[in-house]
Amino acid sequence: SGSGSEWHSMAVNDAKKAVELKPEWPKGHFRLGTALEASGEYEGALAALTKAAELEAASAGKVSNMVQQALAKTQAKLANAQAEAEAN
Repeated sequence: SGSGSEWHSMAVNDAKKAVELKPEWPKGHFRLGTALEASGEYEGALAALTKAAELEAASAGKVSNMVQQALAKTQAKLANAQAEAEAN
């Protein structure tokens, strides 16, 4: 078993591959967003989750609660990280 950071890196790479293979698949973007968020890459995560939301809205007419919650969580973490960076 690898370290947490190795797992996050593998998850990010797998999700990037899914997005490359099926760019119109919302779940690929969702997985990329959650993997990036877990790695602390909040800006990239927000972009991927926003894309997932856009694709869901276009195909299903609405955005799932799962994507909405992940977006809110990531936006809060990004805001906290930016506030900490400004304070230092």
